[in-house]
Amino acid sequence: MPKIVFKRKKEWVNMSDMYTVFVNGKKRMKIPRGGKEIFKVKRGKHKLRAAMDNFGSPEITVKLKRGDILQVTLSGFRFQEYILPYFGAAVPIFFILRGSGYISPWWAVLFFAPAGAYAAYYYFIKTDEYLRIEVAKKKKGKKKKDREPKQD
Repeated sequence: MPKIVFKRKKEWVNMSDMYTVFVNGKKRMKIPRGGKEIFKVKRGKHKLRAAMDNFGSPEITVKLKRGDILQVTLSGFRFQEYILPYFGAAVPIFFILRGSGYISPWWAVLFFAPAGAYAAYYYFIKTDEYLRIEVAKKKKGKKKKDREPKQD
């Protein structure tokens, strides 16, 4: 019987929220930050999707054969893990430079607008792509007749 191994990354953003995993349109499990769950499925095509609050991932379709083990990684939108540390460093630097008179207030646009606009795009517009669901690798399990005999 094929298996799907769902693994959620440890990320700063959404750390207290659970991701809900849907297999073939049915709610199957909730995965916490850094969590891992194994789900057995029948052979054939399966549709996978993840959701969190009002946010979701695109639905992907996978085809599994007998003995397959599919590794699926769940995470937030691309580069999400860098936005919070960026603002954590950029805000103090901006105010230090601004207070010492080296830059004008207009520099705030260059410091904050690109990263803020990128995050707002996923948060307000592309809510159905806020989460990522990626197939990491597909392993084929060995059948009994394919296994090598034990050596003495």
